[in-house]
Order: sequence, then C-alpha cells, then structure tokens
Amino acid sequence: MTADYDAAVRDHIVDLLEVDGELVALIEMRLEVDHLLIVNVAVLPTH
Repeated sequence: MTADYDAAVRDHIVDLLEVDGELVALIEMRLEVDHLLIVNVAVLPTH
C-alpha cells in the first residue's frame, strides 16, 4: 500500500471507535466544498 497515513491523519477527519478500551473501527473522511467524502472505513472482523 502506498497511502501516506501521516498526511491522512493531518489533513482528514478520522474518528475512532473503542469498545472496552479496544480499537474496533475507524472512519476517515475528507471535507469537500459541498459534501463529506468517506475515504476509508475499517472494522475489526470480530465486530
């Protein structure tokens, strides 16, 4: 993978979901002029 995660965290909105102290999901979004673009979604397979 060639994604620049430093830039993604700096330039995009990243929300994390923790359950009982365990990171189980994240969503990465980019604010556009007239909408919010979902760039990446990741969910722990057990959830």
